[in-house]
Amino acid sequence: MKITLVLLVLNQQEVTQKCLDTLRSNEVSADIPLLIIDNGSNPPVRDWLVGLRDGDNVVRNGENEGVVKGMRQAWRVAGPVSDYLFFLHNDVLIHQKGWDRKLQEVLATLPDCGCAGFYGAKGIGTPDIYRAPYVMQQMIRRENVSNCNRMNAAVHGFRNIRYGADTEKVAVLDGFSLIVRTELLDKIGGFDPTYPPHHMYDNDICMESMDKGYSNYVISMDAEHMGGKTDVLEDWNKNFGKSKAEIHRDAHPVFYNKWSQENQQKGIHKISLPVYVAV
Repeated sequence: MKITLVLLVLNQQEVTQKCLDTLRSNEVSADIPLLIIDNGSNPPVRDWLVGLRDGDNVVRNGENEGVVKGMRQAWRVAGPVSDYLFFLHNDVLIHQKGWDRKLQEVLATLPDCGCAGFYGAKGIGTPDIYRAPYVMQQMIRRENVSNCNRMNAAVHGFRNIRYGADTEKVAVLDGFSLIVRTELLDKIGGFDPTYPPHHMYDNDICMESMDKGYSNYVISMDAEHMGGKTDVLEDWNKNFGKSKAEIHRDAHPVFYNKWSQENQQKGIHKISLPVYVAV
């Protein structure tokens, strides 16, 4: 099974180096190549090579193209030679010894897996999601699941995977650790380019996964997300002429309308919001 690890970076050399150092020190083999999408970093980070090995690659954009376009680039570059693309935020530390081998072994037992990750939710959308006027809280993720026990479960709002298992089926996954089957991306033409540069892409690809007959899983992994540094430490929004909050709000109607009951009734999709996975 071929997995390619993908990091989208914008400056933040120290944060990215810590992420990579932790990954390298805890892997047991060197057979998961790294693809870095540099989304317009400033010098000297722009020209910084982070200890690349044979098989690793860097794609450098002259300016910030946004998360969605960057992920589409990764799919075009690494998709043809990968069974899965593992998109990891640069502010995530994976402490699991042999994380690479574990991913390969677990994914091999999940032939129906479309998406996987380390933090997910059993459902998305409240039962009154179609009540007008719409407010963003109606798109809340319901019953978060993870085994990232270095993160405070009470603060981050999750429970452990049930029964001490390695996996649990969920509806959606958080984008800080998002493993996507390339077969799925090929079927749908990659991540949806109609979304704004950031937000909701993780929910959308998970909906696409279920819509195309796959399942989504949280995988137990000793990992931690260091407080959203990928987002908060950079003024990434300036390139798009809007505030971060505005870009977040822009993403909601795209997702809401795409996965509406109306589109399901028209036969455009097989599923619609709200979604809850009971298993």
